[in-house]
Amino acid sequence: MLRLPTLLCPAILALSSLSVLGLPAAAQTGKPDDSAPPPSELVGSVGNWSLYRTGPAAHPVSCTAYMFSGSEEGLRFEARADQTAIGFIGYATAADATPLTVTIWFDNDRDRSDTYVLPLETDETGLGWRNYRSPNSAPEPLLDAFANDATMHFAYRYQGEQVASYSLAGSNRAMRAALDCAMPGSSETPVVPERAAGQPYVIRGTCRLVVDGRTYLDRRGDCPIWMTNDGTGSFWINTDRDGYLGDYFAELEPAGDGTAQGHWNGSPGATHAEGFLGEDFRMGAGGCWSNARATICAAR
Repeated sequence: MLRLPTLLCPAILALSSLSVLGLPAAAQTGKPDDSAPPPSELVGSVGNWSLYRTGPAAHPVSCTAYMFSGSEEGLRFEARADQTAIGFIGYATAADATPLTVTIWFDNDRDRSDTYVLPLETDETGLGWRNYRSPNSAPEPLLDAFANDATMHFAYRYQGEQVASYSLAGSNRAMRAALDCAMPGSSETPVVPERAAGQPYVIRGTCRLVVDGRTYLDRRGDCPIWMTNDGTGSFWINTDRDGYLGDYFAELEPAGDGTAQGHWNGSPGATHAEGFLGEDFRMGAGGCWSNARATICAAR
C-alpha cells in the first residue's frame, strides 16, 4: 500500500512553459487561487510519465506527473505538502466549465465504483483537467488504487455515456516521484526521475573557491552545484540559481580544449558572477580547476 510521507505527445510538450494553477488547501473540488503561480519546469521522466515541478526545488509549490495516451487525453497526479490530486482529460471533458459528474473505478470492478462531482481546472496551455482533490491529513483509498491497479476508468455524460480508460503502468513510481519531489527529504529512498536531455540540474557536494590566495568558500557535502547539462561541462558552485545564492559563488566554463574560463560575484551579496578570473584554468585533482589567480572546485 502506498502511504503519503512518491509517451510524450504534443500536449505534454506544451507543458515545458506551464504554470500550474495554485490551489488552496481545500478539499476535492477546491477552485484555483487567483494569485499568480510560479513557473513550472520539466524535472525528468519516470517511465511513460513526465514530472514537472512548480517553484524552487527546496520548497516546491507542487510536483505533477503527467501521462498522455493521445492528443489531449491523459492522466495527471499532483502532489503538494497538504494535498494531492488525480486528474484526467477525456473526450469533451472540457466542453463546458460546469462541474462534471464522474464515476470512477479500477480494473474491471465497476460494481465498486464511486461517483464524484469534479470542477474544470484549466492550465495555461489551455488544457482543462477534471481533478479530484484530497487532503493529505486523511487516508484516501483512491490513491492506493491509482498506485497499485492496472487500469483506471472515468464514466461521464456527454451526448450519451462516455467512458475514458487509461493504463496505470508505472503509476506507482510516478506517484512516489511526485510526492518525493513535492516534499523533499520525506523519503529515505526517493524515486529519482530520469533527467530530461539538456535540462540543468543541481547536485549537493563539496565546493571550494580560492581567489588571490584567499579562501572564500570551502563547503563539504552540502554545497549546491548547478550543472548546465548542455554537453559543455559548465557549472556554478554555491548556488542553485533558483532560490539560493551564497555570499560567494562562481562559474566555470570549459572551452573544450582542456582549458576553461571562470567568473565569480566578487563581494558578499552580489547577485551576478561578473568578476572575471581568467581563461587559462586547467583541471587538476579532486574536481578542481586552477590558474595563476584562482581555484574553483566541485565534487560529489
